[in-house]
Amino acid sequence: MKRCNRCILPETYPGIKFDQKGICNVCQRTPDMLELTKAREGLKEKMDDLIIQKKDLSKYDCIVAYSGGKDSTYALIKLVKEYKLNCLAITIDNGFIAERAIENCKIITGTLGVDFMTFAPAKEFMFNMYKSSVENEVHNKPALKRASAVCNSCIGLINTFMIKTALEKNIPIIAGGYIGGQVPKDAAILHLNLDFQLTSKKQLLEKYEAFFGQKASHYFELSEEEINRYKFEELIVINPLLAYSVTEEEIKEEIKEYGWKMPENTGANSSNCLLNDFGIYAHYKKYNYNPYIAEIAEQVRYGLMTKETAIKKAETIPSLKEVSHLSDKIGVEQSEL
Repeated sequence: MKRCNRCILPETYPGIKFDQKGICNVCQRTPDMLELTKAREGLKEKMDDLIIQKKDLSKYDCIVAYSGGKDSTYALIKLVKEYKLNCLAITIDNGFIAERAIENCKIITGTLGVDFMTFAPAKEFMFNMYKSSVENEVHNKPALKRASAVCNSCIGLINTFMIKTALEKNIPIIAGGYIGGQVPKDAAILHLNLDFQLTSKKQLLEKYEAFFGQKASHYFELSEEEINRYKFEELIVINPLLAYSVTEEEIKEEIKEYGWKMPENTGANSSNCLLNDFGIYAHYKKYNYNPYIAEIAEQVRYGLMTKETAIKKAETIPSLKEVSHLSDKIGVEQSEL
């Protein structure tokens, strides 16, 4: 398979083009390292100023979408230790969170002195959502360039729950643990237009109800009443890791000091979810590229991962035999894969 000579994006990646030197169009429009460093520094300053403005306005300064994985753990530690925020960490138990990841959540929040809660949606709904996501064209192509269909559905549910909880508890900031390539570059700081959120989620809800059933409204609907009860003029979403230049190894080393341990059964590209390998397998069979490739390539582009490591990650695709127990659990026929 032909890959970019700089960032290792494959020829199967949607919209990719190569110049005569074998450099892809994504790399061609990426600024040089000096400019990238300045951009991150500027982003960090904006985030610092914003957090200062929003601090001490409510019981909780920030709600953190906490998966128990390495990236959201690192983000939570930074928000608590560096910014001194009073955070509420929330884990969505999607039915496939590794036991070690749940233990990590409890240990880290306990060590940091952070309030922690979990929300476990009905497994019947979640399994049907995963099944339908694999068997149908639920998500648009730009979203599928950054994550598998399974992950996109789960992320959508998590994001909606975080917004609803922030509105209910009047929390001015929602923080995630996304890194470069997992979300668009402008997602480091998002000022949510709540009226737009209401309209867009109504439109998405019609689609989700068609694919996932009527109970989708329970998890994906946002109401005017919820928005009207919110006492602040805006709701902010931040992804702190987009403002840091840190490698995966550095993240793991730092969070280990707080008691975090890597699960042994979550595959090559996840540090919390048991279903992740199934999502990768299904995505690769359908589109012929690893759904983590945008994230992996960006880490190479930013000098945070070697090409050798990146290629190994990108080419670690689980076999049907390795994920068949997962497809059986959520009811996907192997012929669909």
